[in-house]
Amino acid sequence: MLQMIIQSSENETTLKLEGALTGNSVDELRALWNRIRAVSLHQGMLVDVTGLSSMDNEGKRLLLAIGEIGTHLVVPDALRSSR
Repeated sequence: MLQMIIQSSENETTLKLEGALTGNSVDELRALWNRIRAVSLHQGMLVDVTGLSSMDNEGKRLLLAIGEIGTHLVVPDALRSSR
């Protein structure tokens, strides 16, 4: 199960992900992400994935695509050092 928590301020929208980014939750995140982007065009965007317990290949592809458009991804230290 994936929990998606949105926090907004004047300058930035943060999407915090907790749980498993697998299966149907990937499609749910994609739909939510598209809605957030539509209303937050002029704000900074940040996705915090430190609370993810697992993800499948489709989830990884979605996060890579989100990162490629300039969104800042907050990742666990273990992933950052393994690059």
